[in-house]
Amino acid sequence: MSLFPGLAELRDSIDHLDHSLLLLWAERNKFARNLPPKEREVQWQAQDFVGLAAQWGLAPAFVGELGLALDQAALPTALGATSNLEDLWGSLMRLDRVLLEVLSERFKVVVRIGRIKKEQQIAPLDPSRWNSLLAERLALARDLGLKAEAVVHLFEAVHRYALQLES
Repeated sequence: MSLFPGLAELRDSIDHLDHSLLLLWAERNKFARNLPPKEREVQWQAQDFVGLAAQWGLAPAFVGELGLALDQAALPTALGATSNLEDLWGSLMRLDRVLLEVLSERFKVVVRIGRIKKEQQIAPLDPSRWNSLLAERLALARDLGLKAEAVVHLFEAVHRYALQLES
């Protein structure tokens, strides 16, 4: 399919935002690995982010699903050097906030893509684009040391939410 004006640039934006998302997630995992095992059991506190998520237009259900994927990626790693627990929690909270900001920007781009697709009568789901996107994200995730199944979980949640926004 040839791309309509603006669509290629918006897709490039999605690619860059996803790259940033994975880099932030890998950085987050560095801090999460330093939490004592008991503290690693539940890192993501969705209630801490519901207000921000709503402000940025993210559905609470999506925020909860995001948290499951983030926690799933960090849990099985070995405990590294310990630091002050409050500092680690603070670092995680700041990284989580930035992750939500990146996702918010990503979904703003998705809405713009949805408008172009509607104008051009293109179906919201492009299976070949989705398969290519997921393969690229998984390759980067492996390079960053993220668990493949957690990355698939995250991007499937992102994709479902994006399709809702595009429809």
